[in-house]
Amino acid sequence: MATSIDLPALLERLGVRLHRYRQSYRCACPLHAGDNELAFSVYRSRNGQWRWHCFSGDCGDGDAIEFVKRYYGVGYREACQILGVTPASDSGGPRLPQPPPSIEPPSAQWQHAVGRLVEQAVQALWASVGQPARNYLHQRGLTDDLIQRAGLGYHPVATRIRAEVVGIEGDDPYYAAGIVIPYWVDGVLWRVQIRRLASNADPRYLSLAGSSGTPPFLLEPITPAKPLVLVEGPFDALAISQAAGDLVSVAGTGATGCRAVRWLARFGVAPAVLVSHDADDAGDAAAAYWCDALHPLGKRWRPTLHDPAEMLSVGGPMLVRQWIIRGLASTN
Repeated sequence: MATSIDLPALLERLGVRLHRYRQSYRCACPLHAGDNELAFSVYRSRNGQWRWHCFSGDCGDGDAIEFVKRYYGVGYREACQILGVTPASDSGGPRLPQPPPSIEPPSAQWQHAVGRLVEQAVQALWASVGQPARNYLHQRGLTDDLIQRAGLGYHPVATRIRAEVVGIEGDDPYYAAGIVIPYWVDGVLWRVQIRRLASNADPRYLSLAGSSGTPPFLLEPITPAKPLVLVEGPFDALAISQAAGDLVSVAGTGATGCRAVRWLARFGVAPAVLVSHDADDAGDAAAAYWCDALHPLGKRWRPTLHDPAEMLSVGGPMLVRQWIIRGLASTN
């Protein structure tokens, strides 16, 4: 069914401008309204099915049906109706409620190959070639101890990785130059993100192809012993961990990520949740979702500057710590 859907033609009907790129197509991501013309890949898998992958946002990947679900904000059956295809489970009788889709980590092959790249990036960060990256991290107010605990690394020169090495289909993945940020959950590598350092880099963050969904950025497990703070980016999480890691656990969710049941259940273990997404309209919208999803645990606790990372770099650890202390007091 999905194999026969011409995804490039569908995108062009929606007004998306595609560019031929090796054996695939590229364009700005139509799901998160990005402007990087190489961020969204449309390619044929080995079984001939058209698929898509977003490298710059929290959109993930999928087939034509999954794209329509995300684009229009509809369910599976509605997406099939829009595409004019018959739902795979449509037997003419009543449809039983379906459980949410499972979120699984990348393949063992990907984890092994990319895990080695992360190890190499860590070594590069602490070598002479990593001095510019260390300077950048220090300027953001991060200490060497926290940088090491987070497993951050540095990839000095942009390269490509052979697709077969990491076990994915389509073009050889682009491995951007920049700060390498691994997303580990319970010892499993779910995602690798690169924060590009060039002042004109757009987008500033790229995810390595094959990364799975939108896992949280965690530095420690979430337990009933500590309140939890939800933030957007990994540098926000690092800022709070450095300034108040003895008081709270912290998770970076992205603007719209981590909404699978798997992550909701994990966040719900905490005794209280401060929802501290960015102090802007998008952050307020994300916070509204989390306050509702985690009710009555969730409480909106707006950063006093744009985000916790800026608070650390501008005001230092004490500004962040005092803000967290006030937030915890407000939950009692």
